[in-house]
Amino acid sequence: MGDRLRKARQMTGLTTRAFAERIGVSQATVTNAENDNNKVRRITLNAWSLATGVPVEWLETGNAPSAEAEGASGADDGTRTRNILLGSPGSSPTSPHTGRSARHEP
Repeated sequence: MGDRLRKARQMTGLTTRAFAERIGVSQATVTNAENDNNKVRRITLNAWSLATGVPVEWLETGNAPSAEAEGASGADDGTRTRNILLGSPGSSPTSPHTGRSARHEP
């Protein structure tokens, strides 16, 4: 799971310190999660997902949610999710709440 957490964070363009501040945890929590040193708490996974725009299911399992699950939750049609997971150009994660980019602007 650590590799997926790292990929999602890196898509935001944030350092581990800045990302930790964004989701309300310590830098050590982010580093430990990305290095698979500790089990990641559900609340931390939820915050990670919100900050990166990447589904919790993918962070946990590596499987993209089905289109049915995304449609039922009001998420996108899956295109943005697939682009993020596959690293397509222009696939900057957006906040599911604001629609704005989750990428940190200096």
